[in-house]
Amino acid sequence: MVKCPLAGDDESGNEFHFTDIIYEKAIGEGIAKITINRAERRNALRPLTIKELSRAFDDARNDSSVGVIILTGKETKAFYSGCDQVLRTKDGYADYENFGCLNVLDLQETKAFYSGCDQVLRTKDGYADYENFGCLNVLDLQIRGLPKPVIAMIGPKRTREMWFLARFYTASKVYKMGLINIVVL
Repeated sequence: MVKCPLAGDDESGNEFHFTDIIYEKAIGEGIAKITINRAERRNALRPLTIKELSRAFDDARNDSSVGVIILTGKETKAFYSGCDQVLRTKDGYADYENFGCLNVLDLQETKAFYSGCDQVLRTKDGYADYENFGCLNVLDLQIRGLPKPVIAMIGPKRTREMWFLARFYTASKVYKMGLINIVVL
């Protein structure tokens, strides 16, 4: 993968270097990778993040050599944790010095999600499916993994059962499986 600044994409016509994301392309392999790079905020989105994501998706969509976009988050604690609450004021989300107001719908409406590339994938290690559903419902596929300690705690067969069958478990059942320490009623 090669990091990709976007040439002539800022007001001065100079290269635009991303701060909130890492944008890379695997030259000759048809892959673009976009990583939300705000691990210190659990990859929470701010207006600048939305702007950079939109620019990267647009670039990938307009690059005929890209057939797949992989969207991921830096570190493993969170793919993204929603909107950055530090920027929230009594009037809503704002970051006027960088990019007006925070509107995640701007990202959802990015045409790269709907056209240009064959697939938009999301990858993440960790727990809890379907967090931040608003962004995830436009992705073609989510690829997730469980860290080795979880598999070691309950064993590979039980892990596969939970993963493939996607059943709901009572607190008592999860306690008996050894996933939690105590059940509070």
